[in-house]
Amino acid sequence: RTLSEEMLPLIFSDRRGLFDDDQVAGKVSIHRTLPPSPATMREFIGREAMLQTLWEWLVFEDRPRFYLHGPGGSGKSTLAYEFSRQVSDQGHRIRLSKDHALDYVIFISAKETELNVYSAKEQPFYLRRFDDSISQFRAILVDAGALSASDARNMQGPELERQLSDLFDSFSGLIVIDDIDALSRAGKDTGEETLMLRAVQGARRTKILYTLRHPPSSAIASSLKVPGLERLEEFPRFISLFADQLELPRPSLDITKKID
Repeated sequence: RTLSEEMLPLIFSDRRGLFDDDQVAGKVSIHRTLPPSPATMREFIGREAMLQTLWEWLVFEDRPRFYLHGPGGSGKSTLAYEFSRQVSDQGHRIRLSKDHALDYVIFISAKETELNVYSAKEQPFYLRRFDDSISQFRAILVDAGALSASDARNMQGPELERQLSDLFDSFSGLIVIDDIDALSRAGKDTGEETLMLRAVQGARRTKILYTLRHPPSSAIASSLKVPGLERLEEFPRFISLFADQLELPRPSLDITKKID
């Protein structure tokens, strides 16, 4: 049975000490670097089954990487962000395989443009963190707290890879990499193989979650398609909540069908 979104972090975390959460969190807080949410909606809607799949991958499976794929606007980035938020909120309670504690959660994006929903125009994505594999590795090391931004700027490929190995040997973390195919569309190395090899060889546990538009041909079994909102429950809830957020009346049935 699919768990509710609110119950997922509880079910997949260490449930000891539930009644002294503030005390536990204060003693064992984790490092996290999350940008502002990419969602236009203030409230996350549905996707419980996909969130459950991501939690199971993180906590129980040995696969170091996983992919969320789907067309633009399907909600990949929002889903990946919500998952990283849930994980970072419960990080002090999470145990990965072989009882490794989670030390950090980071979210970086290669997204080039975004839709401004108020002007209905495309605009540059100002939170883009990297545009090639080298700048991606630098962003990971800086956001994970392994290097200062100034130190990272002075490092190139081999030295950055050694720093990644040191990070993966010393700490366990969740790395979310949004819109990775922005690099492949530009004919650039995505860094996926380097990260996977370093993660597998690391003494600690590193999990890497990617979002991209098309199914990853080399990792179909480690991917999940993100469709549009489910029509019977999720889409009507979206319409209702969005109308409330914009302080507008609920649209008529004809307009709702047009939005759909």
